[in-house]
Amino acid sequence: MSVWASLAGPFARITVGPGVSATVFTLPRALLCNSSTYFNAALNNGFAETKEQKVILDDEDPAVFRTYALWLYNSKLETQHSGLQPLDENTAEQYLLHLYIFADKRGITGFANDIITMLITIWAENVMDLSTVIWVCPLISRNSKLYDLILDNMVICLRNESLTRDILDYANVPKDVLVDLLDKEFTPDETFEDFTECCLACICHYHVHTEQEILDGTCVRRLESRCNHFDDDEENEFPEQFDWQW
Repeated sequence: MSVWASLAGPFARITVGPGVSATVFTLPRALLCNSSTYFNAALNNGFAETKEQKVILDDEDPAVFRTYALWLYNSKLETQHSGLQPLDENTAEQYLLHLYIFADKRGITGFANDIITMLITIWAENVMDLSTVIWVCPLISRNSKLYDLILDNMVICLRNESLTRDILDYANVPKDVLVDLLDKEFTPDETFEDFTECCLACICHYHVHTEQEILDGTCVRRLESRCNHFDDDEENEFPEQFDWQW
């Protein structure tokens, strides 16, 4: 169902946040169910949530959910819509990581894909600071695309010496992450030492696609329209996408 058609309802009430600080969002049920495996199950399971069309998320941040709600309507991720002051690049990175945790937990694949796209464009311009990113690893699945992206980024940083093994010790990297990094370090071809060439040009590798998206290649064509990180400056032109080569 299109956004336009969904505006006629029916609607679901999502209460987000703990206690008196909770915020209630009234959103088209179709948009919620089509975007999220979690909401699709919650609003169609025959229990109280289905009958009342109400879901309570007292463990989530209303600002994070507001960004998701805007994404539902706009099909575009814009961090300045977070409900906070305009975000600088460092703040945006942390906020995007929080958004990904939410998307990963609630099965919102398209939202997670757009978050990955924006994180990659940030890390293509500024080397990932492991000490400010590593906290997210224990909070996401080791099978998630973000986890895979962080490990690949670490491999590239180690190879071009922007990340040293001494820094790894001070970053308090969990042991299971170090084990996965050791396994990963010898997998990519040794010629891959530049994040922009390896990851920015192969963003789709870090997305989760439906079979139809794989068949018709819609993800690549959608990348630029769904990520507003690039502007009209020729130096920031969105790169041509290539098949993953690792």
